[in-house]
Amino acid sequence: MRRLALLLAVLLAGAARVAPAQGVRIEVSVDPFTKDPSVQLRSLFSDARWRGALDDAFRVSMEWKVELWKRRLIDANVDTRTFTVVARREPLLGQYFITIYDASGTVQNERVFTSRTLFTAALEQPVTLRNIGPRTEGNWYYALEVRISALDDEQFAELERFMGADRRSSPTDVIAGLLLKLVGAPSQKVTATVPVRV
Repeated sequence: MRRLALLLAVLLAGAARVAPAQGVRIEVSVDPFTKDPSVQLRSLFSDARWRGALDDAFRVSMEWKVELWKRRLIDANVDTRTFTVVARREPLLGQYFITIYDASGTVQNERVFTSRTLFTAALEQPVTLRNIGPRTEGNWYYALEVRISALDDEQFAELERFMGADRRSSPTDVIAGLLLKLVGAPSQKVTATVPVRV
């Protein structure tokens, strides 16, 4: 109920968009032998936007896209990997969840924390992508993009199910989803480019 009241207050106040935060960033390390990247998102919850969304029990979704490119006259995209990390807080349980989904939406890993400090530290741990590194000599680079949002596809699907008379979603969740869509849910895109030489 608290998050619904917050959304109503934002809507009535005019719902000005917040300027993108400067602190959220991608960090990448490249394995010296396989050239596979390990990627991590840093300082997400140093941003009041995302900290507030988590505190109000919204899911914070991070949709990753990692592309391997070869430099040439016209650069060529050789491989693309995508995955999604969803961070959420369950206030009634006093727990935090980190769920990783692969490109097909299948859960690859879910971890539960009772400590916010451990949850935040775990969220910033590197994720290694296997068998994407370049295998031939040349001038390569990784192009990385993370789209962060307070609503993920699952929540929009819940809204659609509710409108279709599926009562598994609470009216509060549906109203909150509609308000966030109207007001403009917090969102941010973070990018990075990392050269790789073979």
